[in-house]
Amino acid sequence: MTGSRLSGRWRRSAVPAAGEQQLEGIVAKRLDSRYEPGKRGRTWLKIKHSRRQELVIGGWLPGAGRRTNQIGALLVGFDEAGPDGASSPFTGRQPQRGAQFAEPELVAEIEFNEWTSQLMLRHPSYKGLRTDKDAHDVVLEEPERT
Repeated sequence: MTGSRLSGRWRRSAVPAAGEQQLEGIVAKRLDSRYEPGKRGRTWLKIKHSRRQELVIGGWLPGAGRRTNQIGALLVGFDEAGPDGASSPFTGRQPQRGAQFAEPELVAEIEFNEWTSQLMLRHPSYKGLRTDKDAHDVVLEEPERT
C-alpha cells in the first residue's frame, strides 16, 4: 500500500488470493501510519468481495417510515414460473404479507455479499435494470467475485 491507495500490483494479487480462500476480503493499512492495537482509524482500508447476479423482479414490498409511498424492497428470483398477478411467482419461502407481485418480465443487476444456505441474498444492492436480458434467460449462476 502506498500513501492512501492500495497499489495496483498488490490489489491484483492479494484481493484475488483472498477470494480463492473464500475470505470476506482484506484489510490494509497505510505504510506510513502507526499501528495502534485495538483501534482502526482512517488509515485502515477494508476491501470486501462482492458478487453480482442477474435476477428477475417478481414483486416489491411497500416502504415504511421515511420510505412510505415508495418501494421498500424488490422481490427478486431466478424461477421462471410466471404469476397470475394475485399469487406469488416464488416457490419455497414466501415474501412477507403485503408483498405486491408482478409479471416476471424485468431483469435487475444485483450486487451482494453472498448467498445464504436458503438462497437468500446477503446485503443486496440494486445496480440497475438489464434491458439486454430476457427474464426467461436468467438462471442461478456462481456469481463472479469483484
